[in-house]
Amino acid sequence: MSFSSAGWAKTYARGLRLIDAFALVIVGAIVLLLSRQSLSFPVSGGPFVQSIGMTYAWLFAGFLVVWLFLLELLGSRRPDVFAKGSNEFVDVLNATLAMFFVTAAISFLIRAEPSRLFIGLFLGIGFVALLFARTLGRRFIWLMRSRNRMLTTLFFVGPNSFNASIESRLVDSVQSGYRSVGSIDIRDSRLETGGQLAELVRSIELSGAEPDMVILSEPTLMAPEVLEEFAARLELIPVAFAVAATPDGVSIARLKFQPESGAPILRVRDVQLSSLSRAAKRMMDLFLAVGALVLILPIMLGLATAVRLDSPGQAFFRQERVGQFGRAFTIYKFRTMFVDAEQRLANLSSSPKDAGNAILFKLKDDPRVTRVGRILRRWSVDELPQLINVVLGHMSLVGPRPPLPSEVRDYDGPAYRRLAAKPGLTGLWQVSGRSDLSWEASVRLDLQYVENWSPLSDALILLKTIPAVLGRKGAY
Repeated sequence: MSFSSAGWAKTYARGLRLIDAFALVIVGAIVLLLSRQSLSFPVSGGPFVQSIGMTYAWLFAGFLVVWLFLLELLGSRRPDVFAKGSNEFVDVLNATLAMFFVTAAISFLIRAEPSRLFIGLFLGIGFVALLFARTLGRRFIWLMRSRNRMLTTLFFVGPNSFNASIESRLVDSVQSGYRSVGSIDIRDSRLETGGQLAELVRSIELSGAEPDMVILSEPTLMAPEVLEEFAARLELIPVAFAVAATPDGVSIARLKFQPESGAPILRVRDVQLSSLSRAAKRMMDLFLAVGALVLILPIMLGLATAVRLDSPGQAFFRQERVGQFGRAFTIYKFRTMFVDAEQRLANLSSSPKDAGNAILFKLKDDPRVTRVGRILRRWSVDELPQLINVVLGHMSLVGPRPPLPSEVRDYDGPAYRRLAAKPGLTGLWQVSGRSDLSWEASVRLDLQYVENWSPLSDALILLKTIPAVLGRKGAY
C-alpha cells in the first residue's frame, strides 16, 4: 500500500533526521574518547591520505553524512514503517551494514588506515543508539495515538461489506495508526468515467471527513481507465489513494508484484526460510540454548527438587506435541500438576473456562495444579526444560506455540500454516498476552511471525519476553 504522508508523518520524519544526527554526534564524541583519538589527529594511510592531511575530523564528518544519507536512502524514515513491525529496525540495520561496506571500500581505494577500534565502536555503539532512539520514537507515537493524535485517517469506497472487512483489518487497535472517518456504499457492478466519478469525488469532499487516504475496497467496481481517472481526480483534492487488492487468506508479506510477458501478476512466496536463514536461526538457537542450560543448571536442579518434595511423582513432565510439518515430538516441562491430572480433566471439561480460548482449555484456578506448580507457571519457569527440545532441534527459541495433537485436529485452513515453522519456547503470542488472547488473535500472531521472520524479529521477541514474563500477564 503506497500513499503520501499525512502532515504529522512529514513532521516526524524531519524530527527523526535531527534525532539520528544528534545520536550519532554524541556516539562519535564517546568513541573518540574511548579510542583515545582526537579530531585533530591525522589518519594513517598512503600518499593520497597524507597529501590532503586527512584527520579524524574528516573521518567523523564523513561518517556522519554518509550514515545519515544511507538511513534516508534505505527507507528508515518512510511513514509506512513508523511504529509498525520490525521493518524500521531492519532498515536501520541495513544502513549500518551498508555503512560498514562503504567504509571498507573507501579505505581500500584511498589506502586509508583509520583506527579499527574507532570504526568498530562507532558502528556498534551507533547502531545501538539509533535503535534506542527509534524505540523512544515509537513510544512517543503510541502515546500520541492513545490521545487520538498522529493518526492516518481513512475513507472507504465500495460495498459496505467490503468496506467493513478492510476497515476491521486496518483499524484493529490504537497502535495501528489508522482511523476510519467515513465510507460510501457503492453496489453498482461498474462505475463509469465522467459524471459518475465526479459525483463520487464530490461526495467525498462534501462529507467533511478530510481523509488522508481513500481506499477502494472492491477493485472490480472500476475498469482500468476508470480507476486511473479516479486516482487523478483524488490527486486534485489532494488525497492519497489505495486499492485493496490482496487475495483473501494470503499474507501481504508473501506477495510479490512481478510483470510476466507484460501482464501484471502477484506471485505468492513460500513461507519456508532459505537454507542460509535456516542455518543462521539454528546456530543462534544452539548458541543461546546451550549457554542458557549451562548457566541455569543449578537453578533447574533446585526447581526439580522442589517439584518432587511438593507432591508425589516425577520432576519432569513429558507430553506429545506437534512440531514443524506436523511431526510429533516429546516436549519437556517441569511437572506443575498432580500425576492424575489427565484423569481429572474429564470432570473439568464441563466447567466454564475463565482462561484460554475456544481451542485451548484453561482455568485460572485449576485444582489440578500443585502449589509449586502454580508458582512455576506464574513465572513461566516450568518451560525451562524446553531448552533441551531446542538443542535437540524439535523447537526453536522463537516460533509459534507448540500445539497438542487434539488442537491440530480442530484447526481450520489458515491455522495449519503455523506448522510451517518450528514451534518456539517464546513467540509473538508470549509477548502479547499468552492465555488472555482469543484463539483468532493467537493464530493471527503466529502467522504474522511465520510469514515475516527475520533475525532481528527473533532478537526483539527474545528481548520483549523478559518484561512479558516479569509482568506475568496471561500466565496461568
